[in-house]
Amino acid sequence: MLGKKCTAVVAAAACLCLVGMAAAQATATGEGTTIVPGLADLQFVACPTSSTCVADGVDTSDANAASAVINTARGTVRTWGNLKNTAPTGPITCPYKKTCLALVETNTTQEIARISVSSGALKIISKLPAPPKNEANPLYELACAGTRTCYAAGWQGNPRGAPGTTGLLIRLSVTGKVEKVTTGGGDYDGFTCESSTTCLASRAASGRDMIFPIVNGKPGKGYDGPRGSYVGQLACYGTKGCYALGVKSRGDTITSEVWPVNPRTGRSGKVTSLRSLSGPATSSAAATAVACYSSTQCVVVGSSGAGVQASVTVTKGKAGKLVTYPAVTEAFAAVACASKMACYAVGADSTETVTRSEVTRV
Repeated sequence: MLGKKCTAVVAAAACLCLVGMAAAQATATGEGTTIVPGLADLQFVACPTSSTCVADGVDTSDANAASAVINTARGTVRTWGNLKNTAPTGPITCPYKKTCLALVETNTTQEIARISVSSGALKIISKLPAPPKNEANPLYELACAGTRTCYAAGWQGNPRGAPGTTGLLIRLSVTGKVEKVTTGGGDYDGFTCESSTTCLASRAASGRDMIFPIVNGKPGKGYDGPRGSYVGQLACYGTKGCYALGVKSRGDTITSEVWPVNPRTGRSGKVTSLRSLSGPATSSAAATAVACYSSTQCVVVGSSGAGVQASVTVTKGKAGKLVTYPAVTEAFAAVACASKMACYAVGADSTETVTRSEVTRV
């Protein structure tokens, strides 16, 4: 799987079934993909244990938040719905084995929802601060540093976006209580925590992004990222290794990239170009998410062009063979790894014409 041939997991993934929705039946496509009726899309996923992953998205009304719990040991997908008039807006993070948190929005209010790992049940546990008058403060990142502190990050300012915006960082307790709000610097565009004391963040800068550590809630100095590259996501395998997924634009070509980042300092290493997930700006070719299952191996998912979803494993800075999933109808939006042999991609249908979601073992 991953760097190995995708077909190695087809037999295992074909037995995935759905439980928890009375009339729903899950269908394997023969490519390691399980169709999940009742959910229009799944947008984010995280794996709190080696046997369980949790995803969230919206139901077929496209107006209510819903979730799916993937049991990698039993090969089942359990769905839960719905949290009315609510939609996921940011990543899932799991401070405990039995509890995950998610960024959601109800009407125009940004909130933190708790997800039960056993059932998938979603419950709003706190509201996040509203923006100042005539301003916006969208939050796109959520990560917990162990079982004590979590962070939500994004930007605040001009509702139309930059210029006129500043970075926004909200420190939270694991129960969702707002502890501190900090503004300043560029907009946050990547955030992950590798330990109970240290997180890595990236924020927009001129011509490149800066990547820096946050230790016990205090931002460190950090380093500029590769010139011309912009961070889309940061991912860590504990404290042993962190990686950035980003893009570089040259003319009408968008090149997807991945590179190692020092977990303690934020210093970037050598860039690996993912040419099989790159192409003209007018094409759909792009890398969309990354997850690491060891200190030297990460899986990147995205589109290889013409709407065909794909994955590439990067091992010690070398991109492996492109694996494609022609039967997958939803664009890969997120990926997470429960173990080396159990990484799952979930997707969202940009056309809003699909009335069921998909979980793909990659």
